Amino acid sequence: MSHRVRCRLLKLGLLTAALGIPLAAAKAADNAEGESQPMTGAAEAESGDTLPLPAENVEHRPVAETKKLKFSFRYQRWIDVLQWLADKADLSLVIDAPPPGTFNYSDDRQYTPTEAIDLINGVLATKGYTLVRRDRMLTVVNLAAGVPENLVPRIKPEELSDRGDYELVQVQFSLGQRGASEVVAEVKPLLGKYGTAVPLPQTRQLLVTDTAGVLRVVGAVIQSI
Repeated sequence: MSHRVRCRLLKLGLLTAALGIPLAAAKAADNAEGESQPMTGAAEAESGDTLPLPAENVEHRPVAETKKLKFSFRYQRWIDVLQWLADKADLSLVIDAPPPGTFNYSDDRQYTPTEAIDLINGVLATKGYTLVRRDRMLTVVNLAAGVPENLVPRIKPEELSDRGDYELVQVQFSLGQRGASEVVAEVKPLLGKYGTAVPLPQTRQLLVTDTAGVLRVVGAVIQSI
């Protein structure tokens, strides 16, 4: 055994003893050092050089949300853009027919998949389309035919912060002692073209469907009444 190999094994043994890492895992990490993985597409941003925090201090988030994406598209077909977005968000794309035209957008900013979906939704809204994210699916909806109610996900008010401004969702807001007719009168002018507000008298709730950005405003208004 050469002096270099003995020093390397000694270094691994000391590190694993100090950090409590199994020797096999330490060897795997050591063998991988210096190897780089090719980026799958120019639109994905490079990872930073910061060291990871200890496991107990790392915030637990969906794996997809740790990704950072960049937009660099020029005259790209919508089907290609939407498939790229679904892949990066770890979702399955459901589409009958893509929006017409092409997508042209470049930006140096880095986006999470949720932010990227919201940006695309902002553009699709001008074409009469939207993306609905439900479970593991990302569905392309042609708004000319209306919004299928069974497709829009129903979420809790506190989950609105996890959704983009342009994402269609449903939320049941508690009315408490507020009068349903009074709340509906205040809320309806805030709703968009495809928004609805349905009172649920038995449970004293208001079921509202619209984009998450609008529903955040609706929630604040209800609380102020």
